[in-house]
Amino acid sequence: MKKKAVSFTLISIFIFVFFSSGYATRFNLRFSGGPTYLSLKSTNAILQDRELYLKKYTENHIMGQFLKGTTPGFHLGMDFEGEITAFLSPRWALGISTGYIYGELSEKNSALTLQRRNNSFHYASLTTVSAFPLTVCGYYFLPINKPIDIYTKLSGGFIWAQYAHRRALKKVEASKYEYQYIQKASAHSPVLTSGLGIMYEVDKGISFFTEVNFRYARVNGFKHKGQKGKTKHLFYFEEYIPSFQIWQSKKESLAEKPKGENFRSVREGVVDFSGLSVKIGFMIQF
Repeated sequence: MKKKAVSFTLISIFIFVFFSSGYATRFNLRFSGGPTYLSLKSTNAILQDRELYLKKYTENHIMGQFLKGTTPGFHLGMDFEGEITAFLSPRWALGISTGYIYGELSEKNSALTLQRRNNSFHYASLTTVSAFPLTVCGYYFLPINKPIDIYTKLSGGFIWAQYAHRRALKKVEASKYEYQYIQKASAHSPVLTSGLGIMYEVDKGISFFTEVNFRYARVNGFKHKGQKGKTKHLFYFEEYIPSFQIWQSKKESLAEKPKGENFRSVREGVVDFSGLSVKIGFMIQF
């Protein structure tokens, strides 16, 4: 925690000194957004194992039947970014960037339909991930034919993330879900990105661009304050279900690390925001 705070302070001082100095030749505002692919490896394992658990549940109950539904892969989201950029020369630039990354697996897309006795139910696993990155960026521009530039981009900093997982149930004919289980946690970790883009200047001081970004951000150290202000830590583990003879992946905020013969692969919970973004945007000189 102290190392992260010191690093963040140094980055802030560097940005302040740089933008206050006379090295920059011009300043620009950049805004962009577009779809992003998120790794979310352990999150998807939990969703898939939840489907397996419900199928086993219906197989082991005389009055139960799995009717329809499949859990899709949870990978797609949106990535938005705003940035102040300072050009040192026609080819080199530095900037400070922030943004918002969001992904959601909705009730509708995660619904699995089961029959219990004479009633049919929808089981849903609403899952959301969100993050606010703050990074220092470096650019190298390669003019190919005015007014078109190709550029590469490297950046590093920190990302503040939130994770939420909710299990919900409703009768097929009902209008609203009832939430049986709610899991929330937050954390921050380092983030690194690299990118490649192409920019077109439509008028003096106004440009449009499109870029592809590769992001590495495995966020760990998730915590949640429960009742009475007690801090819980997010753990990933597999739990053995004797009645169904399966191992089920889970991610839960607990006061202590799970122990015992019915638990394996116990480790700190990670939400992997690593992935790829394709964004379009514009840049304005000021």
